[in-house]
Amino acid sequence: MKKYIVVVLLVVIVGFAGILLYQNFYSSQGTITEPGDNHVGGGSNVLDYNYTPVGIHITLVKFSPLTYAFMWITQSPTNLSVVQFRYPNGSETMISGVQIEYKNLYWHMVTVSNLTPGLIYKYRVGDPELAMSNYYFFKSLVENDTLVFTVYGDQGINKYSRMAVDSALNFDPMFNIHVGDLSYGGSKVDIWVRWLRIIEPLAATRPYLVTVGNHEYDGAGDLSDMNIYFPSAEPSYNYWFVWSNSFFLFINLGPHDDAKLDNNFYGWINESLYYAKEVLKLKWVFVFLHYPPYSSGISHGSSPAAKPLLELFDKYGVDLVFAGHEHNYERTYPLKNGVVVSRNVSTYVSPSGTIYIVVGGAGGGLYKNFVEPAPEWSVYREARYCIGVVEVSGDRVVFKAVDTVTGEVFDEFEIIKK
Repeated sequence: MKKYIVVVLLVVIVGFAGILLYQNFYSSQGTITEPGDNHVGGGSNVLDYNYTPVGIHITLVKFSPLTYAFMWITQSPTNLSVVQFRYPNGSETMISGVQIEYKNLYWHMVTVSNLTPGLIYKYRVGDPELAMSNYYFFKSLVENDTLVFTVYGDQGINKYSRMAVDSALNFDPMFNIHVGDLSYGGSKVDIWVRWLRIIEPLAATRPYLVTVGNHEYDGAGDLSDMNIYFPSAEPSYNYWFVWSNSFFLFINLGPHDDAKLDNNFYGWINESLYYAKEVLKLKWVFVFLHYPPYSSGISHGSSPAAKPLLELFDKYGVDLVFAGHEHNYERTYPLKNGVVVSRNVSTYVSPSGTIYIVVGGAGGGLYKNFVEPAPEWSVYREARYCIGVVEVSGDRVVFKAVDTVTGEVFDEFEIIKK
């Protein structure tokens, strides 16, 4: 009996030592140590995990012509960084890119241009000699009569963050737009990796575009981390693009929601909106920024930094402005010069004002308190985990606010331009 007890104790001690050695080995290799969330292939040997791509995401780094950036992370360096396309006839194409070491991980990027619009591509990424991801499908952007995109902000990493991704996928958007405060990772690269793995089902199957929030500055106090993790068309994250009859303007107001707007920056925004409305004469103009020009939330409220932009939005007839920062949902009536121009709730025919939407319920803890009574410009406000869904079809835009927990469309309106 004593011998049996001694043997059992030896087995337990050896096993425990093995676990410690295993954990110590992986901690020395980097920070990607959990193959759970959306983990993709790489072989049966656990050591292959070192080379297996995780956090796969697609973004646009140039808009004319469309240039896609395919990005992923590995724990150890690989010999190659490739995107492998497989076509219906069985043929394959491999396009090589680059990898860089940053914070003890390896960040890979392959840029691809001149994809056939509207074609569904089957692809995977990695190093063919070490490990490749599972296959993903994505449809290259195509100009057609109907454009659907999703928008949300203030996400982080929790079960509600996953619900935002799942809800967006239910609407099969052409692309997704995040209005800032992405991972809340600051300088902690492991949190960023966990967030990238949460959004992977959405971000690996269509472009995932971002604006910058105050928490993107939590690391080095600048955008050095962001430019590695999620590069943009512009390193400042101030950019725009045109798609069909719509103009998409992304504005980064910096790390503080009460900062004074720089004159040169103001001039760039003015010129961008002028180009959209007076030169291109586009029907729809959408603006995305983190700090809300209008919010009745107590935590942050209407942003002083965004206030100087209101005259430009009025001047050029911006249709919809999307923001986060307040972790809740709120929609205004159409406003011009701070005055409500229509008190319809669900249908607006050629309105002369701008509708402002806070959609900051993608996963960060909800801000449940609002100023009472509600301001006269507020149509609907509620603390819900939610996303926004926008459908643009010719002369008509439909917006839906979707509860990511229940799937309920709890607020909806349409704009019709004659």
